[in-house]
Parts: sequence; C-alpha cells; structure tokens
Amino acid sequence: MDVDPGELTDEILYQISALDGLARIAGSRVRDVKPHGALYNTAARDAATAVAIVEAVRTYDASLPLLGLPGSALLAAAEGAGLTPVGEAFADRAYTPQGLLVSRREAGAVLHDPDEIAQ
Repeated sequence: MDVDPGELTDEILYQISALDGLARIAGSRVRDVKPHGALYNTAARDAATAVAIVEAVRTYDASLPLLGLPGSALLAAAEGAGLTPVGEAFADRAYTPQGLLVSRREAGAVLHDPDEIAQ
C-alpha cells in the first residue's frame, strides 16, 4: 500500500504515542520501536518509507532504539538522524543474497530444520 511519507510519519507517531499511553497506564512504557510485517520489509529497501518511520520516532522520543535488518535503508536512516539503530536477525527465516527476508509467500521462506537453522 502506497502512503504519502508525511501521512505515514503521522500514522506511526500516533501508533507509538497510543501504545506508550496504554503501556504507561499498565506501569510500563515503550522501550523501542520495530515496524512490523510489510512495513518492516518495505522500510528495509525504500528510503522514503525508512525516513518516514525515523521521523516519527525522532519526533516522539529520539532516545528510543529502532530495530531493523542490518544494512537496511531503515537503519541507515536511523543512524543518519542520530537515533540508535539496532540490527536484528531471524534464525528461522531465509534471506535473499541482498540480506532481505525472503517473502513468506515463497517456498522455503521459513526454516524448520534445526540443523539448517544452526548453519
């Protein structure tokens, strides 16, 4: 789904603040930000999406770490904006040669064999 970057920033800012409000009522708080699903995958390769996410985090609380794939547009944008980028990996997922996650729609995207995962 294509969303204007400014609108995406506003939507993510709303989501972070709403979640943080609920967490505070429960005696906790938001401690980091990680886009989910298609947004996560798009932000890994699309600079405009990555910048929109980074802008939302920076506006809400620039001390919040931002999680993403190592070498992604998202983590590059986070670092460029002075945020704390945190690279993560998924042991049970297959990766493309470019370091992106293989789509779950493709055969072999999710690994099940413990020996293959260990490799």
